[in-house]
Amino acid sequence: MVLKALLFPSRWESITRWRGAIEMRCFLRASGNRTQFNPIGSAYGLDLLGHCSHVEIVWALSLKWAAMKGGWLASSLPIVLSFVNMGALALALRGLPAGTAYAVWTGLGAVGVSLFGALMFDEKLYPPQLFFLAVIIVGIVGTNYFGHSS
Repeated sequence: MVLKALLFPSRWESITRWRGAIEMRCFLRASGNRTQFNPIGSAYGLDLLGHCSHVEIVWALSLKWAAMKGGWLASSLPIVLSFVNMGALALALRGLPAGTAYAVWTGLGAVGVSLFGALMFDEKLYPPQLFFLAVIIVGIVGTNYFGHSS
């Protein structure tokens, strides 16, 4: 390790800078002071979560499309979208409670995939299914509304 520090000093400085940032983050987390490391507010987090839900819908529909199309190029799209989706969700979770964010993300994803699956792949939606999709939307709105009132 010392030899690497002597041969590559700029790399060593970069490693120690990252190590210091990680130690500071762990200290602030242990002390309960998270305000300095929360660059994303709840309004921006909800906006980002809406975009995450769109990516979630496109990701799930791309799985169906890749299964129908076949081939390595069609199969690589869902893999790339899953990385984008998880990265954006992780950013959105910085400014939102985990339960609220996950409920909104999965709920909007399920509703969107059901509706767009019916439009794009001629899947059938029956009236009871539409009713329960509406119940999911009511649950998402209620989770957001009552999650910020306390």
